Amino acid sequence: MGGCLVLIYHRVTELENDPFQLAISPAKFKSQIEYLKKKMHILTLGEFLNRIKQNDSLSNCVLITFDDGYADNFIQAKPILEQLETPAVFFITTGMINKNKEFWWDELEKLFYSTQSLSSAQLAHIIRKKYSWDINHSENRQNILFRVHRYLKILPYEKREKVLDDLFNLVEHNRNSIRPTHRIMNADEIRDLSHQEFFEIGSHSMNHCAFKSLSRSASKHEIEYSKNVLESISGHSIVSFCYPFGLKHDLSRRAARMIRKAGYSCAFTNIPGLFFRNDNIFKISRCLVRNWDVSELKENLLINYS
Repeated sequence: MGGCLVLIYHRVTELENDPFQLAISPAKFKSQIEYLKKKMHILTLGEFLNRIKQNDSLSNCVLITFDDGYADNFIQAKPILEQLETPAVFFITTGMINKNKEFWWDELEKLFYSTQSLSSAQLAHIIRKKYSWDINHSENRQNILFRVHRYLKILPYEKREKVLDDLFNLVEHNRNSIRPTHRIMNADEIRDLSHQEFFEIGSHSMNHCAFKSLSRSASKHEIEYSKNVLESISGHSIVSFCYPFGLKHDLSRRAARMIRKAGYSCAFTNIPGLFFRNDNIFKISRCLVRNWDVSELKENLLINYS
């Protein structure tokens, strides 16, 4: 393996509904980390950046990253990583810190799975797209959920919030009711993580919007203000940024330039593949990890990207 395998985790927990497949059970997560430690060299972010700067080898190296900032990163993942003395980088969506709300895709899941009162006609009226399927039929629900997710993903923050407010008002469901399983890390937990030997904190923007949908001023705010917030909480310089969603069609050249100008040293995408020393350090490739046992981890990542 000539390049570094950068892994994307989101959640370490077990959920009743996980339509976007973000969660990994603590037992499987521990098994994955134990295997990776035996087979590969797991880098800190500092080691990763120093190897690139000094033109050292990235062969057989792994960098572990977490996106979004879910509280289970602190409650479930942190003790496992500490026990195994394993470094990781946690990318935080700073607009969610100490806010009485869930991530918008979790709010969608709550609307689709926790209530039976949202009809396809109501949904079509709010987002102005026609859905003929019965939303309360289990075989249709997830398909429509994914379609609505794709629609909301490309909206600027204010428009997305308006759609969600309208949807929650329709079903008379409290948008500010946070499930303990979907809580975001608070400032004290983020501060604790940032002071641990094995962990680094990075920015995942303010509001988790695809940069393709944002104006220049909105992009600048997402990039710069999120850095300021995290530096204020942690007391450390924040050198890494992670693009929301992060696939090729979600990125923009303007955002990459702004990230560099804001003082970050690197930026991470969700574009799969290994990262090699001569690749663009502001468009670092990463590979998504699912709720796999070790054999599935090897089949999906270590074989495909070796």
